[in-house]
Amino acid sequence: MTLQSAGDRLGFTKQALGHWETAHNPIDVATLWRLARLYKTTLVALLADKLSNEDLLALTRRQLDESQPADTPPTQKGAKRAGRGK
Repeated sequence: MTLQSAGDRLGFTKQALGHWETAHNPIDVATLWRLARLYKTTLVALLADKLSNEDLLALTRRQLDESQPADTPPTQKGAKRAGRGK
């Protein structure tokens, strides 16, 4: 997938994606989740070359502990799920 096609799908310019890729500009967490979904990967895989081994291990453990699917952001503990409780 080209930067142009990824940018078109996410609503950003290819220049913005290129700046995020080369760490010239910061990227917000919500956009990281959208990128991970677009590329059908996890945040761990997306950030693997940018994080220390300790950070990668902690993030991986958190994903496993929370049993979250790779394409959804973590939820707050104790939050009611749709259809459960009032």
